[in-house]
Amino acid sequence: MLRALIFSLCLMGTFSVPGQNKSHQRHLKKEFAKLIDTWDVVGLSVVAVKNGEIVYKHHFGYQDRERGILLNDNTLFRIASISKSFSAVAIMQLIEAGKLSLDDDFSNLVGFAVRNPAFPDQVITLRMIMSHTSGVNDSQGYTNLDVINPARNPDWAKCYSNYAPGTHYDYCNLNYNMVGAVIERHTGV
Repeated sequence: MLRALIFSLCLMGTFSVPGQNKSHQRHLKKEFAKLIDTWDVVGLSVVAVKNGEIVYKHHFGYQDRERGILLNDNTLFRIASISKSFSAVAIMQLIEAGKLSLDDDFSNLVGFAVRNPAFPDQVITLRMIMSHTSGVNDSQGYTNLDVINPARNPDWAKCYSNYAPGTHYDYCNLNYNMVGAVIERHTGV
């Protein structure tokens, strides 16, 4: 899969100006079709933008293979973990503006205690939350911040793993939902 991603990014680098010639567009379409066949992709939408203008756009495959519904300009995709990249950029912009620091105590940023009960004196920082080294886990779910808020969930302690903050990596969606809450709280958006 990594090879396909690298190939796709290399293809993206071949775009030059709006109004690419037809043979170039046919070549791109053929190469993307190969990727889809190689990786058995159900559907893929590709849009390349350069200098604010769409220089290439094409939809491949299905939004619903079983019902035979093809992808189109109005197809919605679940953004899922791609949103983590946007959240990280927003946090870094807040840091550049001097409003936050990666070493801030996350409790102060989110507005409730974020402390592993097994290590109550160890601060969990924004850096730890963003790098998945906070010790927070998804065992109680991650679609609602109430799961980790001690004032709202009697089982909040189950949201922490049994290791000290900053000592292990453990991918956790709840981390970035909390990051989103910090962005909301510190931008008003």
